[in-house]
Amino acid sequence: SKVEFGDSGNASIGKIEYIHSGDYLYFKVNDTECMRISSSGVLLHGTTTTSGLSNGTSNYGFSFSAGGQVVSATNK
Repeated sequence: SKVEFGDSGNASIGKIEYIHSGDYLYFKVNDTECMRISSSGVLLHGTTTTSGLSNGTSNYGFSFSAGGQVVSATNK
């Protein structure tokens, strides 16, 4: 199931979306995901996965884990 919170006049401008099957809370602007929080408490900004952040293979993004670890990668 999916629950959305947004501008009733134009939800594509900005909204918060929760999809039970994905186990994430999504934050979207212009209908593009810009941040998510996982059920384990990991905050992802500018990326949709932690894969590639710790070894530098991701183009860009930030990950903030529930354990206090902060990881970032930029496209050089």
